[in-house]
Amino acid sequence: MRLGSIGAQLGASINEFSTDGTLSQNSDEKVPTQRAVKTYVDNLSSVGGDLTIGGNLSVQGTTTTVDSVTVESKDRNLELGSVASGTFTGDVAFGQTTITNISDTSNLAPGVAITLTGGAGSITLPAGAFVQSVTADTVTLDQAFQGAGSAAGASFSAGGASNTTANGGGFTILGGSDGDKSLTLGLANGGTFNSSEHFNLANGHAFYINGVEVLSSTQVLGLSVGGSGGGIVTEDAAQTLTQKTLSGATLTGTLTAGGGTGTSGQALFSTGSGVAWQSISVDATQITNGSTNVQAASGGNVTVNTAGSLCATFDTSNNLTVVGTVTAQSSIALKDNVETISDALAKVMNLRGVEFDYKANGRHSIGVVAEEVESVFDCLVVETDGVKSVAYQNLVAVLIEAVKDLKSEIDQLRGV
Repeated sequence: MRLGSIGAQLGASINEFSTDGTLSQNSDEKVPTQRAVKTYVDNLSSVGGDLTIGGNLSVQGTTTTVDSVTVESKDRNLELGSVASGTFTGDVAFGQTTITNISDTSNLAPGVAITLTGGAGSITLPAGAFVQSVTADTVTLDQAFQGAGSAAGASFSAGGASNTTANGGGFTILGGSDGDKSLTLGLANGGTFNSSEHFNLANGHAFYINGVEVLSSTQVLGLSVGGSGGGIVTEDAAQTLTQKTLSGATLTGTLTAGGGTGTSGQALFSTGSGVAWQSISVDATQITNGSTNVQAASGGNVTVNTAGSLCATFDTSNNLTVVGTVTAQSSIALKDNVETISDALAKVMNLRGVEFDYKANGRHSIGVVAEEVESVFDCLVVETDGVKSVAYQNLVAVLIEAVKDLKSEIDQLRGV
């Protein structure tokens, strides 16, 4: 058949079958061959104008870019990380982390678990290997192939979707210098969605966990915000607290309880019908516990009463008068290094009894001089604020041994 007759039937003059896969001549006189048409379609990088596809659309590649302002979908579900379990073949080599010349990459994506199933000779792949990246017909794994040599057309299985493939997936809205806005999945704490921005719910809406409301503008974990009725206490308004325990609280302002705020010197007391403010009365002249008390007269004596009876009196002349007996602990169980006082009589001879008048009030008295006693028995003298005191009662022990020394001398004189 002549080309001219074909052109006559088509209403055009066709004079050539073209093998140009670019169709760059844009001629009405040339018919492209099947191979030329396939080459042209395979090399298409863009389509100008609208494109309607009647069947399913499968897009393979690393990144798919949509430049439209609004993307609309009739479908209600948007599925991310959709990879199925499957098989494929590819070329491998010892020490490499890549699989090249892959027969089918449709179910390969970052995070997909890969298992070497056969056809690799002595080459092995450690368990738990997964895809790190996919570029054209090559994938990069997180682990290197072991064994020795290389193999072409080795068989593999792809594990499909898992937590690893989902990890880090989500939505990102680019914000430029203001920062990107994202909602992504992380595997921490059993899996969490992580948002870079705030969540703002419309009025009347709340967060739920397993059908139970946990957070809204008026409730948190089922407790109303505001304090009344066992809810959560806030600071912006008066609230009624019921069955609340305050520990380590600091009160500023006034405390209203029992129908009032109380006055100076009052405290809260528990009564049969609740709490009430009551005045606290403190007697500055005495401390009493049952029938025992200590009384301090204004500018006068201090008296100590035990079991209702006078025990002792501190008078204004600096005297202590005790009704009973004054004793001091003296058990052998309390003492070490017990020895009889030696040369007691000679030591007594170094002391002197004196009469004197107290400088403070002129009162006449008798006794000893602390400084003189200290030179002989320093253990009997105590100094407080520059004033020295003598343990008079302890001098009895010295006098006892001095009497014994004196009796011994008398006995010798008497020839006894």
